[in-house]
Amino acid sequence: MFFQCSVTCGEGKRNRFVRCEDAQGYVRSPTLCGHLDRPVSTQACSERPCGYWRSGLWGQVLSLIELLCQRSEIKQNQIGTTL
Repeated sequence: MFFQCSVTCGEGKRNRFVRCEDAQGYVRSPTLCGHLDRPVSTQACSERPCGYWRSGLWGQVLSLIELLCQRSEIKQNQIGTTL
């Protein structure tokens, strides 16, 4: 069983214990298992993306800028009338 990925997003690695055991389950010297292929102890893992680019329609950006400018003008007018 592999441990958790080394990162919470993006590309990382995960590890697991690999050891040589005898028929009774006791840990032995790796030479006892030398005739067998050793299982991998590390593998790549890919978690969710860390972030991504999102684009809107061109008109939406301009409309947002216009809206912010209008709000700014309204606030300036309100401040000017209270002085």
